[in-house]
Amino acid sequence: MNEMNKLTREYMGGKSGSVYDIAQARKKMANDPRAQDIIARRQQLSKELGGVDLVDLGKSSSDYDNLVAAAGKVYTSGRIKKAPPGLSQLGEMSGTGLFTPSTNTAWVNPKDKSNSTKGNMWGVEAINDINKIDWGASDKNRVSFSGITKTAWDKGSRSDAGLALLNAIKKEMMTNKTKMGNFTVGVSPIALNSNSKAAVIIKPDAEWLKGYVYSKNKDGDITSGGIISQEQYNSIMQNGISYITDANNLSSDLYTRSYQSPLQSYVDYYGSYKYHDPANPDYSLEIKKSKTGTNDYITKAQVPLYNPYTGETVLTDISENGYTLGSNLESFRFGTVTDKFDQYKQFNIQLKNGNY
Repeated sequence: MNEMNKLTREYMGGKSGSVYDIAQARKKMANDPRAQDIIARRQQLSKELGGVDLVDLGKSSSDYDNLVAAAGKVYTSGRIKKAPPGLSQLGEMSGTGLFTPSTNTAWVNPKDKSNSTKGNMWGVEAINDINKIDWGASDKNRVSFSGITKTAWDKGSRSDAGLALLNAIKKEMMTNKTKMGNFTVGVSPIALNSNSKAAVIIKPDAEWLKGYVYSKNKDGDITSGGIISQEQYNSIMQNGISYITDANNLSSDLYTRSYQSPLQSYVDYYGSYKYHDPANPDYSLEIKKSKTGTNDYITKAQVPLYNPYTGETVLTDISENGYTLGSNLESFRFGTVTDKFDQYKQFNIQLKNGNY
């Protein structure tokens, strides 16, 4: 009898029992230092053997990639090796978050006057943040066509031209027969390499923006009306129009979502996430957005358990709890679909071999 089975028997009073009794004993002994030592030695042995496990970690990683690809309409993470699909779809959000905070971007359709798409709602919220800020206070707030770096900040503010273009964009959004194409509104939770600064970044429709470029003759004199030069147009097309301010001035969804992990963003947007083990779909994990307000997520893990007395395998809930997990959601998922599912797979093998 191996060490784990011997300890299980001890928690069962030395008697044989049903598969339910065995599962309960395993649950009770989870915090026993002896059980933890056995598990730790098994995991170390697994590493020494080159990661030999009953759970194919490559497939688990693949599942994570599939998750992000599915969430691509909502979110993309700096942990992803390639950009997921869906980023060009109207009204969807992309970005990075907890691991490498970067810009969350929403597509805005100026022809949608009801602002019914997610992209329009997020974009309008971010623009409303801009409207509340005193752009005359250039020591705190500046508009840049060169990006959101300290170097861009030091070039001075383009607030006059930047606010004029913002007003033109808002006018187009209220014009019934606007010819302006879709544009993006993004929020970066970090600007000037500082957590205290953030930025709203607008990249206008290229064709529309050309109408605001003034012309110059060979002497450099302005010969036609406009707001920006050709050089500034090129910079805006590359960097966007960045409205840089104190981070505490921003409160839109695009800003708050900048710190979410891909799994958080996916569950918050779609309502739930389901994982089925690729080797045996009966091993499953479901994460739902909580509606009670007492916690943020509801989780339910289910595994097949072999009953050596009946020869049947029964699906069993091993956890169903409400948690406040926040940014720990991905580590919880990883621990469940690897370590916990692995333990039950080994347990099932022991049950079928009579080693319990």
